[in-house]
Amino acid sequence: METVTVSPKLQVIIPQKIRDAIGLRDGDKIKVVAFRNRIELPPCAPSALCEVTSKASTPP
Repeated sequence: METVTVSPKLQVIIPQKIRDAIGLRDGDKIKVVAFRNRIELPPCAPSALCEVTSKASTPP
């Protein structure tokens, strides 16, 4: 488990060790999921699935 600090712009940097472990690269899409009292950032694969899901969850 790694600990990161939230920046004043509410951004976090995913540690290199974690990025390497899951194969996350610059430009990859990830989802942001609120689950109970935590935030999960699962990678999107395939990326088209994330685009369809995010469009479907956006109110008209």
